[in-house]
Amino acid sequence: MLGISRFSVKIDIPSLFRGKIRISSVQLFGLDARLNRAHPKAPLNCQFLIDTFASKDTTKSEKSIDLRINSVLIRRGQIHYDVLSESNTPRRFNPHHIGISELSATISLKALQTDSLNAQIRRMSFNEQSGLQLKKFALRATANSRGIYLHDLNLTLPGTIVSIDTFTVAGNFTEPDFLSDTQTTYMGRLSASVTPADIACFVPALQHFQDSVHIDMAFHGRGKQARCSNFYLASPHKALEVHAEGMLDHSNPSQPPYFFGEITQADVDENAISGLYII
Repeated sequence: MLGISRFSVKIDIPSLFRGKIRISSVQLFGLDARLNRAHPKAPLNCQFLIDTFASKDTTKSEKSIDLRINSVLIRRGQIHYDVLSESNTPRRFNPHHIGISELSATISLKALQTDSLNAQIRRMSFNEQSGLQLKKFALRATANSRGIYLHDLNLTLPGTIVSIDTFTVAGNFTEPDFLSDTQTTYMGRLSASVTPADIACFVPALQHFQDSVHIDMAFHGRGKQARCSNFYLASPHKALEVHAEGMLDHSNPSQPPYFFGEITQADVDENAISGLYII
């Protein structure tokens, strides 16, 4: 169920007496976790461990958290999850049968408190049995009761690079419907070079599309209104170029969502047309 070739943790003992948890490093080398359940609604094979360490305190008193972990290192990790009653789907991603190998990660939890988070994934990579290969994933994230802020997100597959330099959601997170609150704002910028074949495990029809497509996009919004102020798409050698903008409005729940889009420029040559014909 769980095996680790090498495990080490370094804790600052004096900070425990001050109600703080300070961990300088955690190392998990050769992690091998194998989780399963008999059917989708059955308990996990490790449920007895979860129950053992679960709090027996039935009171709802809020406990403060003050945790910092300078570095978490994971190397040569494997994680398997299977729902035994469900069939396998070779070469296609299946949420009932997940097999991750060659997991490597360097993570820093700079601060975790009751109402805030400051964390960084410096690098993460793994292979999934469906054929998905995550070469690199990295980001910096901060969150508190007023918003979520993501910076320097980078996702790299064999032929794909997705970069989001900034993504923010600002609002009153204590409200249960903060996403629809007109005071909630969000904005972000994305730049990507995408090779469709990299995600063929999700959409098998994409396996033959080996050419990359470049995408730039900037968006912002408030509540249930979103606007894409700049959308740019270009195929290899710019055989296809599209500039567009648009907006989505679902602020009135009694009416269906309203979408408006405008293509401000489109250039297509015969090579792009022949490619679309093949699709």
